[in-house]
Amino acid sequence: MAVRPGQLTKWATPFGGSELSSFYNTIDESGVLGLAVQRPDGTQESACLLVNRSEHTQSVMFELFRSGSLYEPYTTAIAVGALRSGDMAIDVGAHVGYFAVLFRLCAGERGSVLAFEPMPNTYRGLLRNVLGNRFRNLMVLPLALSDTGGEATFFLDSKNEGESSLVPRDGKSCVVQVSSLDDLFRDGLEQRPRVLKLDAEGVELKILKGGARFFASHAPDLVICEHNRGALENGGASADDLRHFFTERGYRCGIINNGHGMDMRGATFYRTIEPGEPAQPADYAYVFNLMFVREGSGLYPAPQM
Repeated sequence: MAVRPGQLTKWATPFGGSELSSFYNTIDESGVLGLAVQRPDGTQESACLLVNRSEHTQSVMFELFRSGSLYEPYTTAIAVGALRSGDMAIDVGAHVGYFAVLFRLCAGERGSVLAFEPMPNTYRGLLRNVLGNRFRNLMVLPLALSDTGGEATFFLDSKNEGESSLVPRDGKSCVVQVSSLDDLFRDGLEQRPRVLKLDAEGVELKILKGGARFFASHAPDLVICEHNRGALENGGASADDLRHFFTERGYRCGIINNGHGMDMRGATFYRTIEPGEPAQPADYAYVFNLMFVREGSGLYPAPQM
């Protein structure tokens, strides 16, 4: 579907969440991704993100918007469905801020968002997007998260900036600051996060282990966690390890539709998977997202939607 610059495209979201619309444009060599929400309380707000079309993931994001789609549309819809005005959300691996800005739009001026992005160039893009939208309650931090603190080598992917991570690889690297959820939130938070998004290219399990106390006291209602089999294996973990962490803490696991031939069994956005049930066949090649719903959160009670 062709979308003219400035034209709004409206999207369906589950669970009675905000109404979401998108648009796109260009400014010089930069692409512009536009997001607009009307929250369940009737308030409205919009924001724009600048993306560098010479960087792989940012170029993909722009081309999706230009073709009339969204970036990770079903994950986007599930996050929008979960968040309400005044909520808190945390984005680990925020890239240039697509999900962080989306979270902020849904949470409104009374909410709060924390966004972590360690890669210097990408962090500057994230900071520019937050400042450009004048968001005072979206805090961006140039940190990598793991199970320890201090400094660490961050490995850069020259072909796809979105796949750079703490997992060792050949090629260029830089030194970044690292912390853990437990160290950062040692003194607690004012409220339980409604949504936590983890996209750390294979370091997700270490981040979770570094947040054991955090989960004991402030377990988020919904955790959206990338499943990249190759990156997880390179980082010494698996999807089963992730699921075990959450099962022990009373979370229900589901898979989010990524639109690449997943077995959704009639569901549109997500479907719950039982303990021991594979998320996807062993030869499934695509990266997708898992979702973990905390018992008692009230979120997404149906086994599929």
